[in-house]
Amino acid sequence: MLSSCFAPISLILCIALHVGTAGALPNPTAEIRARNFANQTLVVYDGSLENGFSDYSWAKVNLKNPTPTHTSPTSIRVDAYQWQALYLHHNAFNADPLDTLQFWVYSGTPGLQVQAQGTLLGKPQPAIPIINQPAVGTWFFVSVSLNALGVAANSNFDGFWLQVTNGGDATFYVDNIALVGQAPASSANITVDASHVIRHNLSKALFGINAAVWDGVFDTDTTVDLLHEAGYTTLRFPGGSISDTYNWKTGRSLNNTWAWTLTFDRFAARAIQGGFDIMLTTNYGSGTAEEAAEWAQYCLTKNYPCKYFEVGNECYGSWEHDEHAKVQDPVTYAAQFQLFYRAIKAVSPSFLVGAVTIPGEDTFANYASESVTNPRTHTAHAGWTPVVLSHLRDLAVMPDFIIDHRYPQNPGEESDPLLLHSTHGWTDDAVSLRQMLTDYMGPDSAKVALLATENNCVSSLPNKQSTSLVNAVYLADSFGQLLTTEFQALMWWDLRNGPETNPNQPGLYGWRTQGDYGIVSTGNSTKYPAFYAAKMVSKFARPGDDILLVDSTSTNIAAYASRRPGQQSVILINKSPSPVTATLSFPRGPFGPTPATLSSWGFDQDEAARMSQPAGQDVVVTQTTWTPGTVFAIKQYSLLVVVLSV
Repeated sequence: MLSSCFAPISLILCIALHVGTAGALPNPTAEIRARNFANQTLVVYDGSLENGFSDYSWAKVNLKNPTPTHTSPTSIRVDAYQWQALYLHHNAFNADPLDTLQFWVYSGTPGLQVQAQGTLLGKPQPAIPIINQPAVGTWFFVSVSLNALGVAANSNFDGFWLQVTNGGDATFYVDNIALVGQAPASSANITVDASHVIRHNLSKALFGINAAVWDGVFDTDTTVDLLHEAGYTTLRFPGGSISDTYNWKTGRSLNNTWAWTLTFDRFAARAIQGGFDIMLTTNYGSGTAEEAAEWAQYCLTKNYPCKYFEVGNECYGSWEHDEHAKVQDPVTYAAQFQLFYRAIKAVSPSFLVGAVTIPGEDTFANYASESVTNPRTHTAHAGWTPVVLSHLRDLAVMPDFIIDHRYPQNPGEESDPLLLHSTHGWTDDAVSLRQMLTDYMGPDSAKVALLATENNCVSSLPNKQSTSLVNAVYLADSFGQLLTTEFQALMWWDLRNGPETNPNQPGLYGWRTQGDYGIVSTGNSTKYPAFYAAKMVSKFARPGDDILLVDSTSTNIAAYASRRPGQQSVILINKSPSPVTATLSFPRGPFGPTPATLSSWGFDQDEAARMSQPAGQDVVVTQTTWTPGTVFAIKQYSLLVVVLSV
């Protein structure tokens, strides 16, 4: 083994170079699939690009080179001139808890010199020399810290490149590329500060789920029972993109001669039966403000529990139906929102009307010529949200709320560890949206609420991750993280959607082969893991609760705490593929033995489902006594709710 250190400028980088023939030395990625990311490893290349990475190279690259290879079936061959590079890109994600980039390199050119650079939102960070004239014809193991690359623990990390710096033609091969973090801690200390309330009086809208017009079995007592069991209290209707084609009077979309299965009246009847609040998404794409006002009047006349009215669904996106002269146009949307807003408010000032927005000042800049200037920073932005808010300000219309949809992955990018470390994104979204409200609409916008009305693991084409235990863990942690922000609503997507057979990325956990956005299946309402996660969440928190400050010593154990009269509750979420133990402490009390109810669900119950053992699939509830120093054992990908009687 050769060990060397480079100290370019003020950075110090230690690189370990192992020299030998393919397969002769330990391979840090060889057991990744078998261990299921047990060492917090994110595979980038292992015979193919994985976990959503794409080739953005500006060199000649063969991703399926047959020989030489290290341990993968194929390797990456790079033929480059000076300053050309192998560039592997990913949509921006949080690099925490990853800390090193590791790979194997085989030099085919004497005198090869290569530098590495990480990128943050496409912007290269300082270059680090990593290869300096290695021997030709042997594999070298390279490990470079993300800190040295300038991307460690950064939520804007979106790739890296390996760039040839020596003159002339160069050929090299790369294999077994991975981003590696420290092994998950096997224990965690959880501290609840009952004197520090970070949120008061949870609203019913935080316990929401989307219902849809295609749900043929929604209009049943079974549905109401399922929604109660899962703890939901608010329903959104008529269902995502269909909202922009849906005529509430006829129950049809556009010029269809057939009506959707679930009528609005039958939906509302079940909402009344279950005591659910209703959020309606009005038809911006092919409807009118008058049509929306008639819907609002109908709800008022029928005494339906409709509280929220959204004007359209994801109107910035080309996938949405839009019959306006200028499609997906933020200026047109703002003008139309004014009409919708005033028409609905004329029916009842108590109705809350919300506008479609999206985080980021340059996100969905559909028309560059419509850019507006941020009054605080004096910079121009053409993104959807700045343009909409700026024009609403000019129209003297202040929405009651603005809308966020969060799908942390796109199809083909699915990665279990990235998904389970993506929930911090709620904080980023809240900060971005609030700052834009303040900047473009002024201090009066402080009264505008933030509502998240769709959330799931992937933006489209769900694969087996959506029906796996991992997505259940994500649901619980997503809810908990959102509670630490100012968002006033969260609507999971959705109740019933339907099975889909889409490509499964290598390394995804789970035994189900199909994807499904629903928490239960269509037809027989089989409960997916996400259903049980929602049920566990409802045992932790409910409308009216306060949320307390919690500290966890492990990034793999998420913890959240709530309080209601006579009870304190904590949910512990094991996001790692390994069992853990957690010690729960309350410095502000209770100080002695306290009656406790434990609810647990996760790995064991999902295994029971795999083995077709119905009796073992549900949440397990036990009565016990908590004492200071009590240690709880939590299986991999599992949830535990501790409710103390105080």
